[in-house]
Amino acid sequence: MRHKKVRHQRPPRQLMCAVLAAVLLWGSLSAVPLITNEVRAAAAVTQLEDLFTLRETIGSPTQVKGNQLTLARIDTLPHYVENGLTNSSVGGVITKKAIPLTADWQFTGTYQVNVPPSAASVDTGLALTLMKSPQANEGFTAAISPAVRNAEGISGEGSLLRFAYHTDFATGIYDEWDRQEIEPSAFAPQGDLIITYTAVDRTLTITCAGKTMSSSIDHQGRKLEDEAYLYFWGVTHVSLDVPPAADNARVEAEFKNFGFSKYDPGFLKMQVTAPASGEVLSGQVAPGTLVRVETTVRNNFQNGAGGDPVDCHLQISALNGLDYLTGAQGQQVTVGGAVYSGDPAALIAPGGIPVTCPQAPGTKVTFLARVSSRVQGKASLTQQLTDDFFGAAKEESIQLAFAPKEPVAGDPDNPAAPCDYRMNPLGENGWYSGDRPAGLTFYPSADYDRFYVEDALLPGTNSWRDDAQTSGKSISLQAGHSDSNKPVSAIVQQQYRQDSQPPTASLTADHRGIAAADERSGLWRIQRRNTAGIFDDWQVFALQDGVGPSGQTVFLPNGIYRVLDAAGNAGGQLSVSGTRPPAVQRPDPGSVGPAGPLYDPTVSPVPAPALTVDPNTALCHDTVYEKVRQRTSRSDPPFGGHLTAAGAQQMIYYRYQITAQTQDGAISGKLVLLDGLGRDITTAGFDTVQPGRCTILYRAADSQGNTTTIQLDYQLLPSDIPVVDYPEDGVDFGPELPENAVVPTPGIQVDPDTGAQHGTLRDTVTESVATPPLYGGHISAQTARQLLHSRYRFTSLLPDGSLTFSAVTILDERGADITATGIDTTRPGRYFLLCTATDSAGNSLTVSLAYTLKQGTITAEGETGGQGPGDAPTYKKGGSQAPNTADSAFSAPAGSCRVQFYLWLLAALAALFTVLRLCQLHGRGAARRTKTAIGATDLLFYGSVLLAAGLLLAAGICSYDLPAFLAVLTACAGGAAALAAAGRRAAGR
Repeated sequence: MRHKKVRHQRPPRQLMCAVLAAVLLWGSLSAVPLITNEVRAAAAVTQLEDLFTLRETIGSPTQVKGNQLTLARIDTLPHYVENGLTNSSVGGVITKKAIPLTADWQFTGTYQVNVPPSAASVDTGLALTLMKSPQANEGFTAAISPAVRNAEGISGEGSLLRFAYHTDFATGIYDEWDRQEIEPSAFAPQGDLIITYTAVDRTLTITCAGKTMSSSIDHQGRKLEDEAYLYFWGVTHVSLDVPPAADNARVEAEFKNFGFSKYDPGFLKMQVTAPASGEVLSGQVAPGTLVRVETTVRNNFQNGAGGDPVDCHLQISALNGLDYLTGAQGQQVTVGGAVYSGDPAALIAPGGIPVTCPQAPGTKVTFLARVSSRVQGKASLTQQLTDDFFGAAKEESIQLAFAPKEPVAGDPDNPAAPCDYRMNPLGENGWYSGDRPAGLTFYPSADYDRFYVEDALLPGTNSWRDDAQTSGKSISLQAGHSDSNKPVSAIVQQQYRQDSQPPTASLTADHRGIAAADERSGLWRIQRRNTAGIFDDWQVFALQDGVGPSGQTVFLPNGIYRVLDAAGNAGGQLSVSGTRPPAVQRPDPGSVGPAGPLYDPTVSPVPAPALTVDPNTALCHDTVYEKVRQRTSRSDPPFGGHLTAAGAQQMIYYRYQITAQTQDGAISGKLVLLDGLGRDITTAGFDTVQPGRCTILYRAADSQGNTTTIQLDYQLLPSDIPVVDYPEDGVDFGPELPENAVVPTPGIQVDPDTGAQHGTLRDTVTESVATPPLYGGHISAQTARQLLHSRYRFTSLLPDGSLTFSAVTILDERGADITATGIDTTRPGRYFLLCTATDSAGNSLTVSLAYTLKQGTITAEGETGGQGPGDAPTYKKGGSQAPNTADSAFSAPAGSCRVQFYLWLLAALAALFTVLRLCQLHGRGAARRTKTAIGATDLLFYGSVLLAAGLLLAAGICSYDLPAFLAVLTACAGGAAALAAAGRRAAGR
């Protein structure tokens, strides 16, 4: 697929972590036995925003609603842009991290492609590309193309699966080495999409529409490394002849699942040993004992024999009753038998330390800890293994339960054993929240098989949950047994606090800040979304005992923000866009020396800017468009004959004063100089000796990133001839002008006798033959004058401003004057409308508009003179598109009058046949033996010639076809008459 040269929230870890809480027990402590318990396994990612962020290339089509994606669309701006001969839209999502190419993985989803009419579709489909980096301009692509460009030789609505290596995304250049065509009838516009990667042979397989293709991702020496970014994108390019519409061209998809194919992470072994002897501590461990924790992780896929090695991170996610030794206390962390070279504290910090999760035997990680002498109840630790790409995690715990004290006979309130329960893991800053609600799980044992919360017996699930909002709450917990003769445990008071409501936030009246409040846990963080779609901390409030301020009003630079409370609940996104872009006004007179055309600031104020707000960043952007003219001549050209970037910068300073609206007032600017074709000539400069035009682009940015772009259209005119502009408010009669149309530069000739200058401006426009016919079926001289004066605005450069206009002339394609008869708009053809404006000094400008009527099937609506719906006229700008003055100024285009050539050929053939027949009759004397010399064969020949001529005339598109047909008719009728006369003469002898 071709395209030219594009963000979400931080990925929430999909973890249901089980953090082990301490239990307060009755009595003294003596020793601790070991117990292990697995909590959670890893899974593939099913939420799109966890892995992907936006990457748009042409237009802004991408929309994400949950797992639903709109990738490309041509309906309304700014979802597409006009791109040469097509409307184009390219958008998609790209992974936030690089996916490893050393492990198998699979991407599953569905697609839906709305394909426009085949004649209008250049390229429509969706693709998945492996890229070296998010900024890379190349990559390996697997594509689905329901409709493809004609240059590939596919007619109709041909469909393709194909593999290609894009060498330049900006220009759409790629090497295609494999494709599989799908019959249009077999291609469903929607269906399942499966893309599978196999690491052993580095092969990508795409399955769609019941077809499957596979290919190596390495092609002709182009080899990706061991990881790549995955870009899932859609593209559609539709001919400008088809107006944008909601059902015109659209590419959509739904993300379902994305995960490793051969990955099942697990903790193969987790044990506590004596550091000196290495003895596994399986019995009692007294408080204060130094222990070594050994953990072996491996990929358990096919029992550890068939999985892929996956890069992960291991961390201690919960620690209770154990003191993790620091480096100064002799901590030594080992990974795979080697001492970890980083900071040992990383193992207990968010993110953990890097490890590889391989096949058997796995990777062993060890560290030192000491059983705290302050612990009451049980010691425990939980370790979490998270893969680096998908963020899927697995946790496992060991707990060190203290030995019971001896029961006192006959005392049912004297506990005989500790109860085993676990509170749900806490959220941020010691709070339970909406993501991590308050609750607990009871683990029955031989001593206790039932559990009470506030004297209420837990149900058979042995779990309890509390959703109530509270700033602090204490509940009583106790374990018992169904055998009333057995003792109950001590009553434990468990305290917690919970806030599951997100903070409230709203924009200030001037949209320059946010007013936020949270009545329970208080405010904690204000975060701003960066260009990658990730929220970063912008301001962090100080907490007192885990509680933040209840309300704050903060003024912020433009951007997209959200507020988090101390419990970690996130509020909705708010777009702060109150800071306007840099302001533009005229500078004080005389403050800057003149450069370029002079102006009066009281008469020519700065045009009003057009404001846009970027929906992805909330940054504001103004565009100021202004057009200025200046006369030039070889004897006195502006800027000494050459406009440099420095001269253009001086012109900007002379005409504009730019002021930042931010508090710091800082501003930066960049200037670019473009020629009339849009090419960068900043370094080369612009020749001001000859008439022509260039564009000076100056972009000023404030410290926030808001910008104001000044687009100054600088036109150099001949010294005297009248000038022509397109009307700023559009034409009110005839074909509409395309957006941003530029008037062609006229050619100039000087009269050697009078010195007057005469220019010719050549322009073209095309309309389709319609029903009912355009302009009531006829363009008269008066209608032609209305067309020209609606399309062009003439201005004299002389002080008196007066102009006289010639009568409008209409010429056909051969240059014949048909002003009197006009143009028949019911038939295709090519014509020229001419009008000359002359100033008081005799200088003139002639507009020569080449007007073409093409064959069409459009039904016109509305007033006569417009074009039918969906029939936007094509438009060609510049002198190179007009007839060349070296030839006839109004010569017919090749192929426009081919019918008359064949008609003249038929006339010559009929005449030649007649001559041959007369010679034959004279030589053999056949006419003497019959009453007539014309027979059935002759009549059949002449009749066939007339029939062929009639069919050609019906298909004719040229005004000269009818005379040619009359010549055929004359040749046939004259030939038949000549043969008949020859027969009569012979009979009379």
